[in-house]
Parts: sequence; C-alpha cells; structure tokens
Amino acid sequence: MARLIHFPCRRRGALLMSVLLAALSVMFGLDATVAMADTAPRLPVLVVHGYSDTCFGMNATAKQFGQAGDTSISAYLRSHGFPDVRNVGYYDPAAGMNFAYDDGTGGPYAYDEVSSGHCDVNVTDETKWSGPGKCKGTGTPGFGMSDPLEHIACLFAWYVHDVNVGDANHAGTAVDVVAHSMGGLVVRAAEYFSSFPADTHFTFPPPIYIRRVVTVATPHDGLQGAVAYFYNKPKFQDQEVMDMTVCKGYADTCTVTAANVGANQNDPDNKPENLRTSWIMKKLHTVTYKPGGADGRTFWALIGASVACDSWLDGRMANTCWVTDPAGPYHPFTGTDFVVQSDSMLAMPADVKIMYGKVEHFDEGAQKIIAYDSGGPAYTHEANTCFNPGLGWPMPEKVCATAPFYLNDARSGSTKAFACTASCNGNTGDAGMNDVKYTGSAVTEPYSLAQIAALLPPPPAYDTTALVLRSDYSKSYVSAELGSDYTGKTPDRLGMLRARAASPGSWEAWTEVFLSSGHIALRNNASGKYVSVELNYPGADQNELRARSDTIGPWETFDLVWNSDHTYSLWSVAVRKYVSAEMSYTGYNQYELRARADSIGPWERFLNDNAGGASGCFQYACDNLDPTQSFSTQNRAACNAGAYHRFRRHRTGRRRHAGAPLGSQLPGQLGALHPIRQRPDLLSMGRTSGSRLQRARV
Repeated sequence: MARLIHFPCRRRGALLMSVLLAALSVMFGLDATVAMADTAPRLPVLVVHGYSDTCFGMNATAKQFGQAGDTSISAYLRSHGFPDVRNVGYYDPAAGMNFAYDDGTGGPYAYDEVSSGHCDVNVTDETKWSGPGKCKGTGTPGFGMSDPLEHIACLFAWYVHDVNVGDANHAGTAVDVVAHSMGGLVVRAAEYFSSFPADTHFTFPPPIYIRRVVTVATPHDGLQGAVAYFYNKPKFQDQEVMDMTVCKGYADTCTVTAANVGANQNDPDNKPENLRTSWIMKKLHTVTYKPGGADGRTFWALIGASVACDSWLDGRMANTCWVTDPAGPYHPFTGTDFVVQSDSMLAMPADVKIMYGKVEHFDEGAQKIIAYDSGGPAYTHEANTCFNPGLGWPMPEKVCATAPFYLNDARSGSTKAFACTASCNGNTGDAGMNDVKYTGSAVTEPYSLAQIAALLPPPPAYDTTALVLRSDYSKSYVSAELGSDYTGKTPDRLGMLRARAASPGSWEAWTEVFLSSGHIALRNNASGKYVSVELNYPGADQNELRARSDTIGPWETFDLVWNSDHTYSLWSVAVRKYVSAEMSYTGYNQYELRARADSIGPWERFLNDNAGGASGCFQYACDNLDPTQSFSTQNRAACNAGAYHRFRRHRTGRRRHAGAPLGSQLPGQLGALHPIRQRPDLLSMGRTSGSRLQRARV
C-alpha cells in the first residue's frame, strides 16, 4: 500500500535530501539506501529460542544460580527502546515439555504457545500463518523435538514471509532477529533454503527479508565430540539432535567412544556411539559466505563464550572439564558454555563475532592446554539448565549452569571480550576463533544484554509536532477519556477518544510522531499513551480508538490525509479504514472515534487548529524549491506565502496536482524502494501465563 510522506514545518532538510536521493535511485537505477530523519526504523524483533526450550526461557531468570540485577532478554529489549519484541515458538503446543527451575521446584507443562503467556507467536498455528499449510514436500514433519530442523526452518521462513508482505495479522515489514542456540540454525536455514529451494525437502517461501540477526550460543559448527556423544545417547537422542550432529572434519560417519571424550569407560552406559554428520549441517557448512536473504544484505552477529576448566567441583565447568580430559581432547578448542563448544559458536561468516570468557586451546606440539583470558565474563548457556550427565566420576551426579547467563546479564558499563568487526569469514571452529584474535588483546565491549541491543539498530529519534484533533462536523475537540467514569468497563474504555469538548485542555492536547516508515503515531500529552485501534472489540465498538499504548506497533500507526477543503482525515494502517466520529452514538461512547469508514464523509473530517488551519503550515511540498537553500527555510517561507500544494491520499496510490514540481512527486517514488512495506495489515497478540523445561537445552 503506497503512502504519502508528509513534511510539516518542523522537519529537517536532511529528510528532503533522503527523498531526493531515493527518487534519483529509482529513476536512474542507482543502488541507494534511503536515510530518513531517524535513519534506523524500529522493526519487529523476533526472539527465537533453542532446542527443547520454549518461549518461557526468553522471559525467565534463574531461581538459585542467578545474579543480582538479572532480567530476561525480552524484558531488557522492551525496556531499552524496542517496542515490538515477539517471542516466537515453533513446537506444536500439544508437545508440552516438563520444566523445573534450577532450585528443584517446577510446575506443570510449559507449552510453546501464545496462551502460555510467554510466546507472542507460534509458527505451527495454521489458523494464522502460512507455514503449516505450505511447508509441503518430500520431507516428513515430526512432533516436538522429533520435528526436523529443516521443517522448523520452513515454518519460521513462512512466518517471516507473512510479516514481510503483510497478511491478516501483521503489517508488511522486514524483521530483526535474536536467536538463541539451535534457534540460530533455524534462522540460518530459513534464509538459506528460501534462497536455494532446490536443496530442501520442504516447500520454502521466496527469499525472505531479515535486516539483522544476532545469534547467541548457536552451534554453527554443529554438536561435535563430547557434546555430540552425550546428546546422541539413546536416552536423549531425537531428530533435532541428529540434525545438529557433526563428525570430525564433516566425515559422513564416525564412532565416538568414551575414551575419545574422556568419559568413564567402566560405566556400562558409556558405550561407543555411531554418529552420522547431518546433511543439513553439511549443506550450511559448504556456504562460504554469510546468508543475505532477499536483498543479500542481512547483517549477522555471532556471540559466544568459553568457560575454562578451573575446577571439576564447580558444576558450571563440568562440561568444559569433560571435553578437556587428558585422555585426548576431541577439539583443539576445549571450552564450552556448559552446553555448546565455544568454537562452534563462531563457525560461520559474519559481520561481527564476539567471544567472552577464557579461551582454551590444546597445543598438540606441547601436548598441553593454553588458556587465553579476555578478562570478561564467561557466560553459560541458559538459566535453569540442569542435568545428570550419567558419565560417572569425576563428573558430578547433577550439574546446573550458573550465572552469568547470556540472556540475563543486564549490567551496564563495559567489560572485555575478544572480537572481530571486519573480514570475519571463518566458517569452521578453528577459523572462527582465529577471527576474534584470541591470542591477542581483548577489547572493551558491553555486557551481554547491552551487547545484543547494541548490535540491533538503535531506537529512532522521531520528529514530532503539536496536533489538536477537532471534528469538522461538530467543531468539538477530541478528548482522551482519562477520568474514573471510563474505568472498570468491559471492554476497557480508559483513554477512549471522543469528539466532545467545547474547548481544548490537557486531555485534548496531542503530539504527532513522524515515523521513518512515512506513517505517523498519535500520543496524548496528558497520559503519554499512544493511540491504538482496538481490533478485538466486538460489534459497534470494533476498531475503537484509545490512548492506551506505551509503544508503537501496527495498531498505533496512522496516515494523515489532506482534503481539498483544508480539513484532514485519519487513516488506520492496521485496518485500512478512515477514522470516524460516531455522531449518532449515545451514552458514554457518544462521539467516540472508530476506524471503520471506507471513504471520507463529514464525520471523517478534522481540523488542526494548532497548525493554523487552512492558512497554516500543514502541507506536503512546495512549488518553489531552491537547491541553494535548506528545505526547512523554503518550507517555512512557502507556508507564509501560501505557495504549496495539498495532497489527498487515494487508496489507489499517491496523486499530485497537475504541474506540480519534481519535489512534489518524490514521495510517490518511495513505494518502489520498499516493496515489503506495501501491505500493512493487522496484528494480534495474546498473553497469559506459563512455565518451563527439564533437560539441558541447545
């Protein structure tokens, strides 16, 4: 859906310059990036959990082995300028998973579903997403952890495709992703197979648009050696484990014995395991460049950590000590984060790689392990991760991961880590570790949660201007009903918008927020809340407008439409309707505002008195553009002279008056630059309550 970009008097000249560059790139075939005033539009951030986990893990902290100040990844992002954070589940809700906290307490099943209160999305929901109906082919879907990684990637790819193009649940847009553990392989496979459909057993969508991916503790080089030996034991092995398993050197098959990995050979459970390298890991490994998605520009950042073997008695070090057993290290880099080998976390070409903790490397010549300490925290895999390895002495009977955790460390300030920020092209464990120059000096980096947030685009600094909504039909000002008369009602009425005030006060004062997408949001000055369209309200109250949201999402996104009689109208991006003042309603919802009209009539017209009405600065483009002057200077002069064109948004696209100059036509060119944003639609989310799992999660 095309949009009209609206230039109020207060906007900067840089904005027009970005539009000029955009138009020139379209007209002359130039490859240019459009930079709006806020330069980094806030996209949805998809948080993807790992193997045998649920969305609960993305909202949880440890009970026993945490640290003061811990918070969850989802809560941290939402409180640091990321308003649209979506926890994405991919296990069938019927595959409930038992959960216990690290203090031994637990609860019932934690379903990987929206109604658990921890997932915002479950990609297996065939009533909402394309994947369940379209991920067909020669592959066989499974249930729970028996579902092939390739099928999960297909479901996730279709969900991203749905968000990209817009459907009945989401506005068309690209996405950013934070993926933990196996979740990173899901995202990586989704980008790869949507670009190379001939290589897959399922039907993937066309190439998908992902702007940035941050993977945390993802086994990009698979599960190898001791970790693969443990997870492939019959009591643990399932399809997803096999899909992540890799033999040394990517050999087709291998036999790993207890002696190979330093396990107790006298334990009858520690039998040799015949392993097979996963075909999907082989496929991903052969790609010597980072996945790029539909536009070839996906930014990838990899975060890992290495816990050294300083004490067998410390549970968090047990896995590392097991891998570094002198019986013969299977890996040259012997550290783990309690679950995944540290070198595997960096084994993919990327834009940025970060390694926290102490890197241990087995020097074959000297036949000893040499440790390289970054001086920063050695993160462990995830909170509430405990298991009984069953490998005999000296392994403890039960071990639990202890703080600090990647997904919980909310400390501010800086620490140290090994890092690579250019030419990070290593796609094996050895090469990935060499990328971060672990033998040299560590560099200053944020702690984990701040690091993740920093690797995503920064929150935009939106331009704003004052706005007063006044019904042209009744000449009454629009109020946000913030009084006690509008509390305790069903559905909720607090903050309802009504065109009912004879004069403006604090409840009638509004701020117009200019979004980088070209849309706007409306914020009530008295409450500080953004205006939302209530899509889920029933009957005559459906799509009611309420000032009730702390963040801006599709339900809070509008367009201003300039009418030829110098009034304007509001268009809801979420429901694709004009906003009406319901003049025929009676009672407490008399004159309420609803997004329900397909065309503009008397009830859909509003006045903006603070902008000076028809003679003020509420305009879109000027006739007399002078390239030697800044746009803000010309725009103000044009306002004072009244020499500007007014535009009206049509559902068939942007239109201009005959004879309007090039500058007036530029906003209409932007649609060609952003095809993924042209079908904004609805967004529905639900939250209730939930719980969590019991086994070690990858």
